[in-house]
Amino acid sequence: MIAPAGADASELAAAVRGLQPLPGSLIVVAAAPDSAAVLRDRMADLGLLARARGVSTLVLAASGLAALAPNGRRPAEVVAERAELPVIAPDGLVEISPDGELDVVAPEGSSAPVSWWYCAPGAAPRRARRAARSAMAPPPAITPAAGSAFAPVPARPPAPVEVRRLPAGYWLTHAAAPPREPLPGLGLAAAPPGTTVLVVGTPACPVLLPEDFADTVTALPVDPARLLVSAPWAAPDELAALTGTLAGRLARPVQAAIGLPVLGPDGPTSRILDARGQAHWEPYLLRLKAAPGRPTAPWAWRKGPADWRTDGPAVFEAFPYWALEAVPAGLWLRPEPPHVLTPRFRRPEPARPLLIVGERDRPVAADVFEELGNLLDRLPTTGSEGFGLLVHGLLEPDTVPVARFVARLHDLDWLGPEQPTTAPPAPAPVWYGSPAATPAPPPQPLSAQPLAAQPVSAPTATESLAPAVETAPTPTPVSPQPFPAPALTPPTRLATSGGPDTTTTATPAPATAAATATWPPSEPEPAPAPTPRPVPVPVPEPASAAEPTDEPAAEPEHEQAPPLPTHPDEPSARPVPTALRYHRFRPEEVPVPPATSDAADRDAVRALLGEYYHRCAGRVEQVSTRLPALRSTARDDIKPDLAAVLMHHGDTGVPADRAGLVAAARGGDPELAPFLRCLGSGLRRLPSHHGAVLLGAPGGTDPVALLAEYAVGRVLVEPGPVTGLSATVAELPYTPVEFVVWSATGRRTAAFAAGTDEPQVVFAPGTSFTVLAVLPNDSDGDDVPSRVLLRESTDPEGADPAARDRAALTRLRAWLDRRARIDPADRRTVDRPERFHLTPGVAPLPEPAAT
Repeated sequence: MIAPAGADASELAAAVRGLQPLPGSLIVVAAAPDSAAVLRDRMADLGLLARARGVSTLVLAASGLAALAPNGRRPAEVVAERAELPVIAPDGLVEISPDGELDVVAPEGSSAPVSWWYCAPGAAPRRARRAARSAMAPPPAITPAAGSAFAPVPARPPAPVEVRRLPAGYWLTHAAAPPREPLPGLGLAAAPPGTTVLVVGTPACPVLLPEDFADTVTALPVDPARLLVSAPWAAPDELAALTGTLAGRLARPVQAAIGLPVLGPDGPTSRILDARGQAHWEPYLLRLKAAPGRPTAPWAWRKGPADWRTDGPAVFEAFPYWALEAVPAGLWLRPEPPHVLTPRFRRPEPARPLLIVGERDRPVAADVFEELGNLLDRLPTTGSEGFGLLVHGLLEPDTVPVARFVARLHDLDWLGPEQPTTAPPAPAPVWYGSPAATPAPPPQPLSAQPLAAQPVSAPTATESLAPAVETAPTPTPVSPQPFPAPALTPPTRLATSGGPDTTTTATPAPATAAATATWPPSEPEPAPAPTPRPVPVPVPEPASAAEPTDEPAAEPEHEQAPPLPTHPDEPSARPVPTALRYHRFRPEEVPVPPATSDAADRDAVRALLGEYYHRCAGRVEQVSTRLPALRSTARDDIKPDLAAVLMHHGDTGVPADRAGLVAAARGGDPELAPFLRCLGSGLRRLPSHHGAVLLGAPGGTDPVALLAEYAVGRVLVEPGPVTGLSATVAELPYTPVEFVVWSATGRRTAAFAAGTDEPQVVFAPGTSFTVLAVLPNDSDGDDVPSRVLLRESTDPEGADPAARDRAALTRLRAWLDRRARIDPADRRTVDRPERFHLTPGVAPLPEPAAT
């Protein structure tokens, strides 16, 4: 039990003592207002405790823990993933009844059905048992809609569902939550001849239990091969759950409409309804399809311009490195995979379609909005509503004016950046019932026996569009006053994946759709293939670091990060260039590092860091509280990986400074190899950076000899980590050659920054780069350095490297132009610039000994 510190132990014991046992389960009762924080911090411990007791399921009696969040995910899913055990939790309020039952009831004033949910790690949630219903609830009935001419259905379904007749099919609502007023928009529902439309829910109760829905449909006199499901007020994952359950029950594919299906002059389309049933804008994604044993995927969508290239179902190529995807809420302009699929599960807003830009935890550069301006002129019409511009990624302060200018120029409603949240909402304390308590309506006690007698199986991928990580809630738009149903404007022709209901030309879509809803999106870990060891290159021995004397600023009352060594003052004059010979690292001579470290690597890092490791662990724990993805679990302790990232970011000299790590990687030093593997593994867990990264050659380098090694089109591999700066105002003094890299998977280490550090981006060891351009310094002075423009070589299968080279080169030149317009007084000289000195993929060779 989670109870307040001042709770009376005898009362708590008396309440828990009467609980009915559930075989194979551990029951956790949340009876404190701060239970959410306890659950969040002790999720892994709960899993260990449950496994130690030999149980296979956690029953968390925490009110609202399984309630659907606005982003389409249930907090109980997060608990299940962290505890690594299936979790059964309620979406309503929990009571302990006098006879020892755990009951779930709807909050006061709510008529929506409530129930327990079964959430297994890595699987879509499903209802664990039927919802608690009031004993006073009306019996299942089929009645005509109030004030309508729709005739009642003669058969009575076996579920608590009321069925009303529509001209194009049936309207299914919960018996305890009938419609409060006529909904004129439902009269517009239509489909091709022979297709039956199944409209589900009301604005107050948007969905039914999937099992009740399937029971009702199978009892109706309909052709199971020609069904079209519509839940106009439900979230996309709820619609997919209904469709997937029905497809499994019928053992055949079932289609679902986004919004309300209607017929326009050019064929079938849809309309988004508001809370009063009035029809509004036409969505871009029109249909989903669920089939037994297969994920729910897009099936029909509005066609784009003739010159648009389709990258997958409902996905179009927008501009290099970015795609435009039709989602229920509107359009999503997203970078290349991997993705956090939150925008796919956003509920449509009746007021307007959304243009969602960016990916969570990935920055959106200013040039994306410049490209967006060109893209908007080619988008299909939105009608009179116009787009709302919502930034789903990260916005730098200097990018906000550009984004707002583009929104104002194209008459977009600027909604600003969306701030994601990661913590589950606080569950309400359990209310302990008593014989004298009379909640309204009085709940029917739920027996604990069905949970034990009827084990819940994990759902298949067809049952739900799986939810994603926590984000901020979306404000509900104010519904307008009732007005007559508008005449349907001619919709854009739709593209479809085929099927009997379509009347337009079909374009087959591959089964492996980019919009296939699976969660979590897994990234295959490349197995370390047998490759040749790195060619040892003699390099000068790095200068030994001075004795550490100071420490970076850390959060108060927490353990400090390892101390940083002192560094010499900035040179007062530009070093004299010296001619050197170089060795280039080619892809065939550098082995591909493993994606993740193993237990042996992590043990070696702990031993290598010694006392510094324990200092790092405290700082890593602080960071993981802000970024839950960095938390260790009982099966995967990633603290050594993150400790390596922290030591590298601070350049502490333990176990080596940045130059020493690069020298060790280039020379194949076995002592530091585990640290480098942990560093790469830790970096891959951090947010990626899409944009330009700046670094420079060490002072005193001969630019002519160095530039000769960077021939345009050459691919080079850097065995060591590459660190650069992402801010346009950053200045690296006294570097003869600047390297500007277009990053696709470089990682931002701002989570480990202290004080006023400039934003840094680190490429993992073994990253390859393609030379795009060489810009020598043709001026008479030495104030302007020569430049080498590179891009990270991360071409997916089937991509055109030449097109990506051109796109990256254009963006790098635009970034340099913006940097050149910055007043010199506004530029910031970087402290300790030697941290960002490196010639990626090229190592200087020592001078031959004099004879």
